[in-house]
Amino acid sequence: MPILVTGCNNQIDTEIKATIPNLNNIFNWIGETTLEEYFALSQLSLAYIGMDTLNMHISAGQNKRIFAIYGPTKLSMWSPWSNVLKASATQDKPKQTYGNVTIFQADMPCVACYKAGCDDQHGKSECLDRIDPLLVFNEIKDWYQNVKL
Repeated sequence: MPILVTGCNNQIDTEIKATIPNLNNIFNWIGETTLEEYFALSQLSLAYIGMDTLNMHISAGQNKRIFAIYGPTKLSMWSPWSNVLKASATQDKPKQTYGNVTIFQADMPCVACYKAGCDDQHGKSECLDRIDPLLVFNEIKDWYQNVKL
C-alpha cells in the first residue's frame, strides 16, 4: 500500500519529514506539493489519515474515508463533514464514527479545552499524547482489510 505524506515547509513539518522512514511504499512529499497538487492526490487516494487540517477537510469534501486525530479542538465546530450522512460530530468523545469519518480524541476531562496547547501559547497538547496509536492503527487496519478495491 503506497503511503503519501504531505505537509508544508514550517519547522514542525520539516522536523517530521526528517523522522519518516525511507521505505519503498512511503512517499515523503512534505514541503513538496502545492495545494492544487494536494487536491489531485487526495482525489486519487482511498483515505485521509492525520490531524485536523485543511487537507482533512478537502478529503472529507471528496467523500474519502477519514481517520482524524483531534486534540483540544471543539468537534462541534471543526469536525469533518460527512456527505454520506450530511452531518458532522456534535460532541467530544474519545472515538466516534459517523458515515465515512472516524475521529480520535483523548479521554480527558479537559478535552476539548480549545486552547493552543496546554499552556495556551502553542506549546504541547497533552491530549494528543494520550491517544493510543494502537487504537488508531487497528481502526485503520480493520477498515483497510474490509475495503473493496
